[in-house]
Amino acid sequence: MIRTTSAVAVFSLCLCMVSTSLGAGPTEQRRELSRAASQIKAAERFAKAGRGDDAKKSIAAAQEALNNIADGLDKRFEGRFKRAQDALAKTHAELTSAGIELPPLANVQPTGRQPNRPSAPAGSGPPAGGQVSFVDHVRPILTRHCGNCHVSGSRGGVSFANYASITDGNRFVERGSGSESLLVDVIASGQMPPSGNGPTPQEARVLVMWINQGAKFDGDDPSKPLGQLAKSATPATPAKPAEPKPDAKPIPMATGDETVSFAVDIAPLLTESCNDCHGTRRPSAGFSVTNFQRLWAGGNSGSAVVPGDSKNSLLVKKLHGTADGARMPQNRPAWNREQINLVERWIDEGAKFDGPSATESLERVSAVVRSQRLTPEQLSADRQQKAEQQWRLAIPDEKSTTATSKNFLAIGNLPPQRLEQLLTAAEGQAAEVAKYFQKADEPFSKARVTIFAFDHRVDYSEFGTMVERRSLPTEMRGHSKFDLVYPYVALVVDPSDDDVNQLLVAQQLASLWVADQADGRLPAWFAEGAGMAIAARVHKSDPTVDEWRGELPAAVASLREPDAFINGKLPPAATATLSFGFADALLQKRSNLERLMTATAKSGDFDAACQQVFKRSPKELAELWVATERRRR
Repeated sequence: MIRTTSAVAVFSLCLCMVSTSLGAGPTEQRRELSRAASQIKAAERFAKAGRGDDAKKSIAAAQEALNNIADGLDKRFEGRFKRAQDALAKTHAELTSAGIELPPLANVQPTGRQPNRPSAPAGSGPPAGGQVSFVDHVRPILTRHCGNCHVSGSRGGVSFANYASITDGNRFVERGSGSESLLVDVIASGQMPPSGNGPTPQEARVLVMWINQGAKFDGDDPSKPLGQLAKSATPATPAKPAEPKPDAKPIPMATGDETVSFAVDIAPLLTESCNDCHGTRRPSAGFSVTNFQRLWAGGNSGSAVVPGDSKNSLLVKKLHGTADGARMPQNRPAWNREQINLVERWIDEGAKFDGPSATESLERVSAVVRSQRLTPEQLSADRQQKAEQQWRLAIPDEKSTTATSKNFLAIGNLPPQRLEQLLTAAEGQAAEVAKYFQKADEPFSKARVTIFAFDHRVDYSEFGTMVERRSLPTEMRGHSKFDLVYPYVALVVDPSDDDVNQLLVAQQLASLWVADQADGRLPAWFAEGAGMAIAARVHKSDPTVDEWRGELPAAVASLREPDAFINGKLPPAATATLSFGFADALLQKRSNLERLMTATAKSGDFDAACQQVFKRSPKELAELWVATERRRR
C-alpha cells in the first residue's frame, strides 16, 4: 500500500494537539514506555563508553517516563510497565556497581485504569457475512468516535464531514484493503482517538469489512453531511478518481525519443513547488497536480498544457508571471530559467507521459521511473540513502552499522561481525529460494535489498511506529515490505542466539521474491503465506515449521467464514497461520504458484488471475481448501 505522508502527518498533528489537553492517554503511555526502554539502553551504551554523566541523564529520563504514566496506567500496559521497571532497576544496579553515582530509584507503583471501551450498541454491525452499509453501520461508528474532532470539525486539517471527504484520494481508505487502510491503522494502533475510547473490536471489524467490500456508499448524496444522510434505494457508485471526459484529449504516451522525461524531470518540480496549493483535496482554481490525469484535465481556466505549444500553455505563462493573476508558484521562489526551459521543452515535444499510471501520485511516478532508469549501482546507492534516513527516523539516538553483500544491504545496531553473519545467512537463504523456483542464475533483485536488523524488540517496535506508522503485533519478530522502488526486510536478531534464525530470514526473502515475481500485485496476506510455505519447504526439519502446521487444525476449526483470513477479519497471527496453510496446499504443485504469479503480474488483478489459473475466485478457493482441511482432520 502507498500511503501519503501528509495524511499520516495530519493525524499525528491532531494526536499531539489533543493529547496535550487530555493528559497521558493510551498513545502517550505507549510512547513513554518506548522512551523508557530507549533511555535504559542508552544508559548502558553511555556507561560502556565511559560517559557517566550521560548515563546518569538517561537513567533519570527513563525514570521520568515511567513516573509520567504511573498514575492512571492503562491495564493493558501493566506487563510492559513492570518489565521496564525491572530493566531500569537492573541497569541502575549495574551502573552503581561500576562506580557511577546515581540517585536511588523512586518506588513507583502504577494505579491501574481499565480502558473505557463500551460495547458496541445493538444493531451497530451487519449480519454475519452480510453487506456493510455506510449509512447504517459505518456512519454511526465515525460519528460516535470521530465526531467532535473530524465530523463536526476538521481538527488537524482532517475532515470526515461527508462520505466524499472520507474516501477522496485514497488517503484514509484503500478500497479492498481494510487492514492496510490508514483509517483502520490509526485506530488499531491506538493513535486515534487520543482519548483511548476508540471503536470496539466489533466496530473495527465493521470498518475493515466495509473497506474490503469496496467502501461502498448507500446514501442519497456523497457530499451531504453525515448527519443529514438518508438511505437510498439506488445507492450511488463509490467515488473514483476522475476519469477523462469522452471529449477530452487523450493522454499522449512517450515513445522514448523525447529529451525531457515528465516522470524524472517535471514531476519532481511540480511536487516540490505546487503541492501546497494544487495537491490538496480542494485544489486552488480547480487545478490539481496530485497525478498526471488531473494535471492533464486542467482547472477552472481550462487546460494548463497545450501539447506542442509551450508559448500558449497556461502553465508556462503562470511560471513566467505573464498570465492573469499571480505568478506561480505563489509565495515561493520563482523557478529559474533552466527549470522553466525543461517544462517548455517537455510541452513542445508533445507533453508526453512516461509513467506507469496516470492516476498514481506524481511522487510515486517519479520514484518508479527513476528506479527503472538507474543502474543497479545507482539504485543500490539510492536505497542505502533511504535506509539510513529511515533508521534515523526510527532510532535517532543510536548510530547504525552497515554492511553489504552481493544482494543485500544490512543496517542495524548489531556488532559488525553479527551483521556479517546476517548477510551470510541472507545470501544463503536467497540462493535456496531461487533454487526452489529453479532460477538459481537470476539476481535476487535489480539492486541491493535492505535488511534492517534490530538487537531488541523495542527498536523493532519503534521502527513500526515511526517508519510504517503502525503497531507491530507483539509476537512478530520480522516482516518484509515489497515495493518496486524500495523493498526491505526488518528483523529482530536476538543477541543471545548463537546463530541467525535461518527460517525467519528465508520466510521474509521468499515473501519478497513472490511479490516481486508478481510485480507487486499480490495481496499482502497471500505473499506472507507463500513466504512461509516456501520457507517450510526449504527448512523441512525446523521445529517451528511443525508448530506452524500444528496450529492449523484449531485455526481452521475456529473459522466462521472460510474466507475470513482473506478479508482482514482476523488478527494478524491467525491470518498468517491460515494464509500459510492455504499457500502450502497450493504449493503441492509449484507450477500452480508460478502460473498464478505470472497471471497476476500480467493482469494486475489477483482475483482475475485466480479465475484464469484455477477457474475459481479467491473466496471459492478458500472455501474449497477449508472444506478439504476439515474433512482431513
